[in-house]
Amino acid sequence: MVQISALLISLFATFVAFNIMRLTEIPERIKTANYRDVEVSITGGIILFFASGIFLILFYGLNVLDNVKFSADNLTYVLLAFPFLMTGLLDDFFGGKGSQGFLGHFRAVKNGRITTGFIKFFFGVVFSIVISFFINPSDASLLNVFFGALLIAGSSNIANLLDLSPGRCLKVYLLFALPLIAIGTIPAFIFFGLIAFLIIPDLSEQLMIGDSGANFVGAFFGIVILSRHSTILTIIAAVFFLVLNVLSERVSFTKMFAGNPVLNAFDKFGRKYK
Repeated sequence: MVQISALLISLFATFVAFNIMRLTEIPERIKTANYRDVEVSITGGIILFFASGIFLILFYGLNVLDNVKFSADNLTYVLLAFPFLMTGLLDDFFGGKGSQGFLGHFRAVKNGRITTGFIKFFFGVVFSIVISFFINPSDASLLNVFFGALLIAGSSNIANLLDLSPGRCLKVYLLFALPLIAIGTIPAFIFFGLIAFLIIPDLSEQLMIGDSGANFVGAFFGIVILSRHSTILTIIAAVFFLVLNVLSERVSFTKMFAGNPVLNAFDKFGRKYK
């Protein structure tokens, strides 16, 4: 079954990338302070980059899809999320501490200072528009492109905002992916497999996925939804992430999780340090 093949190979790809990274000195060289002010390797995004490449090579090289109807678009979707990962690396290595939000970045620009967050926002919007058009060129109406871009950009930013606690971003997006997996969406299986393996090292503070990893996760999830080619689903998801982004300018997600018993239990589940 193609979905199971996609899931297992993507899981294996991340396993390989993670263990290759452990054999290098990179994790020791790129660290940042986490929520407990402990220095943690910020290699999650780099691992996802190489895992995606390994996945693409294995999927073709092992010929697991012989005699199975499979669109090459399902592999292309992985590549489309790469630009978001690269802009996230800019923030990981050169960005300032803390989250300013959209308004904070625009205020900085108004005062004559361009932040890495603003650069990430600008190119994120451009990439989102291009990808939205690319995925569905046969029905690239202004409305469809707009909501598709809104979905990708909005999901990417929410993933970033959730990545303030070990495992939070990955757990939330793995849950988001389950309905799409239930209806057999092949890119959702690829998405789930690529990020699921990082849950344990993220929860145990062996690494952080960083802005690069969160950008990739959020953008890829938006692309997975667009792969359904459903205008109604795209609009619903885009509005959902828009509401979350507007809410984030007024409410701290960390405080929201801490203040709700169910969300707090979910947030702490699996974490090495509560």
